[in-house]
Amino acid sequence: MSCITVNIKRLDPTVELPKYAHPTDAGLDLRSNEDCVLKPFERRLVSTGLAVALPAVFAYNAFTRANRVVLADLDAFAHDLHAFFTVGKPFVANSAMSFDAMTGTLWLGDAAGGVWSLNISGMPTLDTATALKLGTTSPAQPVNYVGYGESGGLPYIWAATSDKITMFAQTGGTSSAAWASKGGASPQGYRNGSAVASTVVRPLQLNGLVSAAPVLANGVLVVPVFVPPPANTCGVGTGYYQLFDLASGSDPKIPVTYKGLIVSNGLISLGAGSPLTPSLHGSKNGIIGLPGTNAPAAPGASQLGPINFGGKPLSRAVLWRQR
Repeated sequence: MSCITVNIKRLDPTVELPKYAHPTDAGLDLRSNEDCVLKPFERRLVSTGLAVALPAVFAYNAFTRANRVVLADLDAFAHDLHAFFTVGKPFVANSAMSFDAMTGTLWLGDAAGGVWSLNISGMPTLDTATALKLGTTSPAQPVNYVGYGESGGLPYIWAATSDKITMFAQTGGTSSAAWASKGGASPQGYRNGSAVASTVVRPLQLNGLVSAAPVLANGVLVVPVFVPPPANTCGVGTGYYQLFDLASGSDPKIPVTYKGLIVSNGLISLGAGSPLTPSLHGSKNGIIGLPGTNAPAAPGASQLGPINFGGKPLSRAVLWRQR
């Protein structure tokens, strides 16, 4: 090991020179005559009473390392600035996110009704400059849930606000609202942005709210809908599952069964409570749903336990994974 001579000058004649506490130590112990107490994570400038003539190479390395930190901060600022000019403002997600592992694409919605795609394969996940805006819900409301599916080889992305589900279709690198179904105080179905009859696209239930994330199986989109009880009443409201053909928004084109019966009119009435996202089993003949609720049973109704809305009562507590 080569030795390096470092010149040290005492500015305070009483200060102790740096020295090794043990022969095998990697560095010298530096002391100061100034008494101070540092709290956790606190920084303070303390005089050593020494002047040290560092070799030029040491100073160069110290400045280089400091510059790396500055350059990293500048690089992050450049990315943020580029994202600002590219998408108008830094992207802030509002919805639950949906990830397509086949394409490495993350789908998400913002608080202004925007629906976005972000390819995170081989790139920083926070690089919003690569985010692509697919469209905006109408009216522009915070997006709570998004999802991705395919029908006929074409990709579809759905976005759920508080009382409306909007389906965006992607063709030729562009996207547009293929259909939408609205609940709330003025239920209405839409096709390509225009209001249509309920036989074309069924609206969500009157005063209906999207209560949980929709789920897709066999080309059928199942939307949990909750209708609150009337004002100034003691009811718990009513839950529904509304079923839509993914591509058209019409009633499902394949048979859908619930409790062994074929579902008609694309609607399953679940009874009292707010429905959760259902567990679905897709088969060649249709879908079998295992719905649930997170609300208490209505007064006088039988208590069915964690699996409600027609499920079998559970005689014992279950683990969260079983729920």
